[in-house]
Amino acid sequence: MDTRSTMKRLNELLVMVESSYLAIARKHDLSYNALMMLLMVESYETLTQKQVCDALYLPKSSVHTMLKDLIDRGYLFLTEGGNKKEKYIVPTEAGKAFIQKVSGETETIENGALKSISERDMSRFLKTAEILADHMAAEAEIMYGRK
Repeated sequence: MDTRSTMKRLNELLVMVESSYLAIARKHDLSYNALMMLLMVESYETLTQKQVCDALYLPKSSVHTMLKDLIDRGYLFLTEGGNKKEKYIVPTEAGKAFIQKVSGETETIENGALKSISERDMSRFLKTAEILADHMAAEAEIMYGRK
C-alpha cells in the first residue's frame, strides 16, 4: 500500500471511531466536542477553558459558546480558578448525574469494542500509533515550524 492510500485508510478508520462518539453525543443532544468536554470535566481534578481549547484543538470562542450552552442547560458552572483570569469548569449536581450517565454509556461501548482485541495487540497498536503521531508532528514542524 502506498503512503497516500495508507493515510487515507487510517483517516477513514479514525472517522469511524469518531462517529461512535458522535452517536453517543447525538443521543444526548450534544455536539461531539461538548461530549468530549463533559468527559474531560469528569476526568480532570480542575479544568479550565484553556485546557479544553488545547485538548480539543478548538478556538476560545468555540469553547466559550459550548460552555455557555452547557451552563444554560444546568450541567456546568464556573468558579474562581488559580488566578484572576482563570476560572474552573465545575459540574452542577444535575451535571454530575448527566456526565455519569453519558460516561457510563461511553465506557460500555468502548469496553465492548476493546474486549475483542488482545492486550498485546492493543499495546502494539498504541505504540505504533504513538510513533506515527510523533513522526507526523515532527514532519509538520519541519515543514511549517512551531505553532
